[in-house]
Amino acid sequence: MASNGPTQHRKSFRSPGALWTACLLGVLIAAGCVSTYLLQIALLGNHTPAGCGPDSGCAKVLAGRWSVVRGVPVSAPAIGVYLSMVCGTLLTRQQLPLAVQQFGWSALIMLAVLITLTSGWFLILQHFVLQEVCTYCMAAHGLNLAAAGLIFLGLPGPAKDSDPETGHVVLLLGKPSLWAVAAVVSGLLILSQVFSSPPRARISRIPPVDSRDYGSGQDRRLSWFTPAIQIAPQDEPLLGSPRATHVLGFLFDYYCPHCREAHHQLAAAQRKHADQLAIVLLPVPLDSKCNPTLNVTQSPFQNSCETALLALALWRADPLLFPVFDTWLIGQDTPPSIEEVRAKADELIPDFSSRPHLLDPSLNDRVLRNIRLYEASGAPKIPVICGTEIDGIVGGPANLDELLEILEPELKLNGT
Repeated sequence: MASNGPTQHRKSFRSPGALWTACLLGVLIAAGCVSTYLLQIALLGNHTPAGCGPDSGCAKVLAGRWSVVRGVPVSAPAIGVYLSMVCGTLLTRQQLPLAVQQFGWSALIMLAVLITLTSGWFLILQHFVLQEVCTYCMAAHGLNLAAAGLIFLGLPGPAKDSDPETGHVVLLLGKPSLWAVAAVVSGLLILSQVFSSPPRARISRIPPVDSRDYGSGQDRRLSWFTPAIQIAPQDEPLLGSPRATHVLGFLFDYYCPHCREAHHQLAAAQRKHADQLAIVLLPVPLDSKCNPTLNVTQSPFQNSCETALLALALWRADPLLFPVFDTWLIGQDTPPSIEEVRAKADELIPDFSSRPHLLDPSLNDRVLRNIRLYEASGAPKIPVICGTEIDGIVGGPANLDELLEILEPELKLNGT
């Protein structure tokens, strides 16, 4: 039946097409999945995503101060942004009223500017401040920039059969206020990170399953996390006396920053409670040359195996000199080079670093035992402080006070 009225112009934008919509939604969903995974591991206190070692670039970036905004993982607001962009994309469909389409496009433009600026900020942090690269973060940033690029490429024009008002509305989409809002939000995020205090080092606790302390004197034995590994404290590198009331184990790497801090703290705690506390030092090199659980060695740990073996060899050669060497190893602001390590060993015992004792298979067996103990703990990272009477401590305490707040009441040191 023919229409009797005048022809009605349909007010709409020229659609960028179904392929564009599908691509944008796919990119946003992929970015959301990456951020959801990163949020999950952040909430669980695990900063080592699949495929990353405990001291990889991923672990360092995700455990650092720049991974949070006011204590909230940055992946949490990112998920909200992606959900908003999905909604904005669905609101740009031509079947919807012009005002709804305009709102959808306005939201997409503002959020595209926002994720472009914030991704740029986090890329600068990784490459110039942290000098570490998180592959998962890079994937998220790459997807962000892809989504923003798709939005800018898909900006609509007025439909051919539309009245002039649609052309006017298209011009409104690019108005400076949208860019200004995105810039302000990005600036607030950056400022809140720059001027916020670094978070305290996050630790987690693991129960001392199958942990025992039995026997006395030369027959004293300790087991942490598994009965298959028995530790005789008098036959191990030790801070303190093997007859101390409480003997803790310390799984660490001399080149791991959090391990070095925790090493300092444990040494100070042991000196404060010298008659009650001792620490068994159990090196776990994050170096694939002697650690079969690793396929790749991160650059900071290229010399972890040689340093750990040299320390164990020097302990075996002269237990009285070992504390001097151990204290020197962790006493530098930055880990010493392997040349400096060898020179220090030779200073304590002439020509020590060139002797064949480093080829002693029993030293490598000791390292492998420590690695098995770390695996038995189930901890996601080092350092790990092991105890038979307390839950294990995973990660580095923020300072000595935080460590003592745990050890003194739980071990009842000095009657506390």
